[in-house]
Amino acid sequence: MYAKDESGSITLDPNNQTLTPKANYLFGIEGRLDLFRKKLSLEGEVSGAMLTRDTRDADLENKAIPDWVRNMIHPKISSSVDYSYTLKGTFNNEKSATKVTAGVRMLGPGYTSLGVPNLSTDKLEVKSKIEQKLSNNQISLTGELLWYRNNLIDWKRFTTSVTRLSFGAYFRFKGLPAVSVLFAPTFMKNNASSLSDKLDNKFFVTSVFTGYGYQKGDVNLYSSLSYFMNSSSNLDSVITDNTSVHNLVFSQSLNFMFPFSLNGSVGLSFARYPGDYSRIVSGDINAAYTSLDLLNYMIGFSTSYEKDKNKKNMLYIAASLGYKQYINFEIRGEKNLYHDWKSGVNNYDEFILKGIITSRF
Repeated sequence: MYAKDESGSITLDPNNQTLTPKANYLFGIEGRLDLFRKKLSLEGEVSGAMLTRDTRDADLENKAIPDWVRNMIHPKISSSVDYSYTLKGTFNNEKSATKVTAGVRMLGPGYTSLGVPNLSTDKLEVKSKIEQKLSNNQISLTGELLWYRNNLIDWKRFTTSVTRLSFGAYFRFKGLPAVSVLFAPTFMKNNASSLSDKLDNKFFVTSVFTGYGYQKGDVNLYSSLSYFMNSSSNLDSVITDNTSVHNLVFSQSLNFMFPFSLNGSVGLSFARYPGDYSRIVSGDINAAYTSLDLLNYMIGFSTSYEKDKNKKNMLYIAASLGYKQYINFEIRGEKNLYHDWKSGVNNYDEFILKGIITSRF
């Protein structure tokens, strides 16, 4: 792949030394091998990239570079070259419902592609994942590992490494609520000698979700309960200063045989920050009605109460007109009341009217 800026396509200020015409060459080769009746597959890719930061610079004179190479890629004094590679293996046994993947990827610090300007480089990355289904796919277990580090050529002041783990379980038995559990810790650290640059952070995410759909007479109901926890600590933290957030939400929906539904939810949130603590109780209830499969109406009320700090109430009403997924017109009105008990200066009483047009083709 080859890309080159037209140097005369735009007019630049002579003092602009950042925006320069660039050129980019990429060379790559990839392959794949399937073994054991495609239960095992091995694949890989190697690519090299040369970036010229300013095509107006003088040619690079180096006798170690063959003439045919210079004539093909025209290296300049602002050119740099680097490479990347990816290796990946996948084992998939449909009979035992087992799937394992593992791979390694390296992106050199000088590897640059103008086609992917935000590509993260200077990184060696290892990824693996195992998936196992049991009891006729009613149980699904997963485990993942991601590890990477930077500073591959020791050109930075310190090296940073990240280890991310993830363990998940999903249970879905007939006649019982579905249950999903996830635990994902992340560890980030570096080898900086200076305490101000030292990094040793730990993040933990836990989520549990359960939901069940059932029918009572002519009404279809769905109940769900979810819990989410996120905590973190760093090198300078003590136990009492660790940050943690806990959210617990119960939701209930009722869908009638005619196009009418009721939905409600109640939530509790607890958050601890260095020197601060927050406890929030929130709730929402709304009713929706559909007419002629085109017109949708909704009215609802939500409230949020943060102990000793604030309270917010909102009454909202909305109407929308849409045709399948192609276009939708919506108008929504909100009446918001906010009471700031802590400082007493941020109270407000507002009315918001929104008009929204959405289209998708």
